[in-house]
Amino acid sequence: MRTLPAWTPGLAWLLLPTAACTPDFDPQSLILEPRVIGIRADPPEVDFQPETQGDVTLTALLAAPEEPPDGAPGPWEVQEMRWTVCPLNLGAQAAYRCAIDETPLEGDLSTRSVFFEGALLWAALELLRPLTPDVLEFLKQTVTQSDTCLLDLLKTWDQCLQTNDQETAPCVDPAFEGLRTCLVEAGQDVTFHLQVTWENGRDTRTQDAYKRVFFRRVTADNPANRNPAFSLWLEPTEGADLRRITATGGPSDARVLACPGQDLRLEPRFLPGAREAHPSETGQMEDEYWFFSWLATWGEFDRIKSSTATVNPTDPLQLGNVLALPEAEDFPESFPVWVVARDDRLGMDFVTFQVQRGDDDRCLPPDGAPKDWQPPAPEVLPPALAETTGGAP
Repeated sequence: MRTLPAWTPGLAWLLLPTAACTPDFDPQSLILEPRVIGIRADPPEVDFQPETQGDVTLTALLAAPEEPPDGAPGPWEVQEMRWTVCPLNLGAQAAYRCAIDETPLEGDLSTRSVFFEGALLWAALELLRPLTPDVLEFLKQTVTQSDTCLLDLLKTWDQCLQTNDQETAPCVDPAFEGLRTCLVEAGQDVTFHLQVTWENGRDTRTQDAYKRVFFRRVTADNPANRNPAFSLWLEPTEGADLRRITATGGPSDARVLACPGQDLRLEPRFLPGAREAHPSETGQMEDEYWFFSWLATWGEFDRIKSSTATVNPTDPLQLGNVLALPEAEDFPESFPVWVVARDDRLGMDFVTFQVQRGDDDRCLPPDGAPKDWQPPAPEVLPPALAETTGGAP
């Protein structure tokens, strides 16, 4: 927020009418327009070494309001999804510019996914061979003192040039082999680029999204990261036993029945073994950092994000959220909710469910009802599981 300079306090009153007329902005958690919520990579870290190269499947999580605003054509539909991959970027100092042209990939529009073989990355690195002199000159400006592999390679490169009167041709092949060895040893941060085209019968909209996937040598001592697996639970009334709505990898037709104006008290819980420990920069083992994003096409969340961050390590985690449902005049027959979990090592997963509006027999007071009558609490509907509370907080 901008503040007035210290020498203009007397002008503050001029801003009051403007401040009073500032419009209310819709929260980021409310899906009013087509949006790429995220891209899940399975797995988020891929085994990559000269002997074997693993594979990865990327799936886009897309969202759009099911009912267009009054007077708008509707609804938005995905017409095209274009995937490309940058096998090697030039790092932060070059604004992550791709070292070679992005390579198109053949995706599946019906599943909103694309499959990528690690062997293609190995082949793509071969494209750097004729660019080796330029890449090494660039690395001289960006390499850190801790990267002994590249420092040794640059030293060997300069010695080769001196031996050959600055002729690069005799030095390129051995330098490239050394460069590839260093890249594999360090691991490759590969960037996938998704371009989605939406149409609604009148307008066309294109959105770009990016997903990083780490390709590295996976060992028993340093296993690959997994996506954050969790379940989502409903607390029908404050203090009551939780009921499970759904979990990552679970059924996609989970539903919660509720009435206008009610609150949905939601709680994510880690699936057993899902929150992993990994070595920190100091060598100590530490738990992954997770944060949750909460999104819906209707209603209002108490907060748009929750996380495993706490002030003190012994403080209890506060991961839950409350979704205030719209009043009767704004409540559609049903609408979707998405809860997305991300960790600090490129992992991402999500759950989704539908909020279904109860009928009048459920949500309106019957004849002769007392003044303090309340509709039944929200409930999880079959086929979603309705187990009592459980799982790790």
